Amino acid sequence: MGDEPDFLVGTKPKRDPDSFPESVREAFELEFGVTKDGGIATMIGKTPGWVSTLLKRPEKTESGAIAALIAPLSSKRHKRRILRAWMDARFEVDVLERVSPATKTAKASESTIRRVARQIKEGQLRLAASLALTGAQGAADRVVREQLLDLALVAQQRSNMPGQAMQVAQLIAESGREHADFRRECHGHWARAQIMLQMPNSTPEELQPLLRALGERVTILGPLPAIMPPYILCTDEAVARLNISCAVVFMERGLVQVDQPKLENFLKQLLPRTKLTPKSRRFPYHQLIARIHALLGDTFLAQEHLERAYLSGGRKVLHAKELCGIVQARVIRETDGDAQAQEYLQQLSSNALRRWDLYHVHVIEMDLARCLSRQFE
Repeated sequence: MGDEPDFLVGTKPKRDPDSFPESVREAFELEFGVTKDGGIATMIGKTPGWVSTLLKRPEKTESGAIAALIAPLSSKRHKRRILRAWMDARFEVDVLERVSPATKTAKASESTIRRVARQIKEGQLRLAASLALTGAQGAADRVVREQLLDLALVAQQRSNMPGQAMQVAQLIAESGREHADFRRECHGHWARAQIMLQMPNSTPEELQPLLRALGERVTILGPLPAIMPPYILCTDEAVARLNISCAVVFMERGLVQVDQPKLENFLKQLLPRTKLTPKSRRFPYHQLIARIHALLGDTFLAQEHLERAYLSGGRKVLHAKELCGIVQARVIRETDGDAQAQEYLQQLSSNALRRWDLYHVHVIEMDLARCLSRQFE
């Protein structure tokens, strides 16, 4: 047993590409075609010995020497990489590492909820997930705890961490069961099905049993509370929409053939909801309707419902631009071709990555890969 490899230990390369000397040499090679100490010295107006000492002992080097070193470089990316490597060597601090926040949040409160929500909007999803889970663990107030779990679920899903998100869904279900709040328990199961649906390798055979079980649970629930709590409860409406979304997703992925009669039936179910539902809650209906019209090849109506989705509260819906943008790219592909869709998807991917929304980055990149694949000669 002692000879078995430990797969938890990361591979250590013989040459660390992120070390200070390698970062410097690569930057000067790419910009000036030089890698030797003498060549670098010529570019910065120093002696080869000065460069050699600096590269060997960055932990002893002061900021003035680093400023002289990066001065001739034009690429901000190269400068940033050298500065990062120097600070890591000099101070043993990686300034670009995404770290977790302080975890002493024994008295989680409304201000904790606001802080986590702000972090999610700012794209600090790992920070948000860590703070939300720590706060939920130490929260004395159940309402605060449930709201933090809802936010943790969003942060984990958008970070493209389905395993971590599933753990949060389980916490939600267990909490609902513990407090005899069965609609809350059902929301945990709803989140379970949604997480599975978002996984690119999930199949209809996996989802159908989950959706059936969820439907059976919801049918025996009592009426919704007269005053809804600030955390999410499972509703018949949400379950019905998830069932439709599931069928649409598998058609979009090509795992199930596009079924025109079924899609038209979905439209008959969804369109009335865009009038009966309060305007602030119409976004998911219009967005889902747009996806269905895109599958049916009706790009005009798909575009129209995308615009309605955004107008009906998209500015307040988290990641609304990404949700609409993915469908918009598919419309562009049908109307203007792969080249135009490719350009749009590349910008969309960049925007989502800036917000650290790795789930939507993954979806966008898969669509982009298909666009590029079709352009091969």
